[in-house]
Amino acid sequence: MPATMPGAIHLPVASIVRAPAGTGTLAPAAVTRPLVTTTVPFGIGCDPSPIATVPPMPSETASVTTPTPPPSAEPAPIDKSSKKATKKQDASWADCHAKLKLSGSAEAAVGMMSKACAKVTAMKLHGKTISGKQDAEGTPDKYPLMAQAGKCYRAYAYADKGITDLDLVILDSAGDTAGEDATDDPSPVVLEDGAVCFKEQDAATVVVSVGAGKGKYALQIWSDE
Repeated sequence: MPATMPGAIHLPVASIVRAPAGTGTLAPAAVTRPLVTTTVPFGIGCDPSPIATVPPMPSETASVTTPTPPPSAEPAPIDKSSKKATKKQDASWADCHAKLKLSGSAEAAVGMMSKACAKVTAMKLHGKTISGKQDAEGTPDKYPLMAQAGKCYRAYAYADKGITDLDLVILDSAGDTAGEDATDDPSPVVLEDGAVCFKEQDAATVVVSVGAGKGKYALQIWSDE
């Protein structure tokens, strides 16, 4: 052994050992992979948990839009005109009473109206003059008229000063309108310019009502019988 000297480093003698021929072992060459660096944000002590994004679930109840139905057509107006009577009209029949200056009681005034038209209409009084009392709140007065087939009828009425609107209607036995006055005054005539003519015998009705006011009235029915 060589002498030992202070401060000297003695390395062992290198030696080379060779393996016998044929004893070599094949092995894959070593591969050096690059280092992987993981960066963790400041203040986070552990890896953040993954967040899963879930698409919204469709509603179980489907939204159904109900179509709006088209607006319903308004029903056609019911025709309440009489099938049992017709209207005979003549302009001269309106002139005979339209410009009269009436005075006195209701009975006297309605007599003046009807007599002024007697010549042009060629009609006569049917029955007697009817007198009554009525107001706007009361029930309409009804008077029977037994109409004959092929005959025409005209109704005159006049009211005292207390009534400003007296209404007059002729109905057939079915309740349909054979004729009605077209004015809002105390002296209605049906028809204003004519008469109601029945095709067949019928139990008709003359209806008197008040649109405004209250007081006495008089009624006459004329015909060509």
